[in-house]
Amino acid sequence: MKRTKHPTREYAILFAGKGLYLTYMIILPVLLLGKSLPLIALAFMLTHIIAGLTVSLVIQTSHSVDSAYFPASRNDFDNGVYHIFATTADYATSNPLVSWLTGGLNHVSRGSSAIFCGHRRQGGRCTFEENPDWIVGH
Repeated sequence: MKRTKHPTREYAILFAGKGLYLTYMIILPVLLLGKSLPLIALAFMLTHIIAGLTVSLVIQTSHSVDSAYFPASRNDFDNGVYHIFATTADYATSNPLVSWLTGGLNHVSRGSSAIFCGHRRQGGRCTFEENPDWIVGH
């Protein structure tokens, strides 16, 4: 793997952003709310753990259900974005609790990925133009 040399300015932006983030997420609550640093740090970590688990479970579920389309090769698509949407399937769409808990991410593709790509192919390649109506839903 080739190592990329990034400009110093990019490192400055990266670390300044991280410093600003930690300042408003940890230091300001300690100063303004008067709570202890361990309590704020625990709340910070717990919030990130819950959000991370929720997002990972929602995303992984939408790509692992039986109705998801799995291409033989990434070359089946003109663009990586098409690959993402073609391999994403809706699940539990009639369950209002799941829809609320996932923020509607269980309705990502507005229909089965098979409608988007699996049954409508031209020359072995899946293209967005095959079913442009999927984005607005039916």
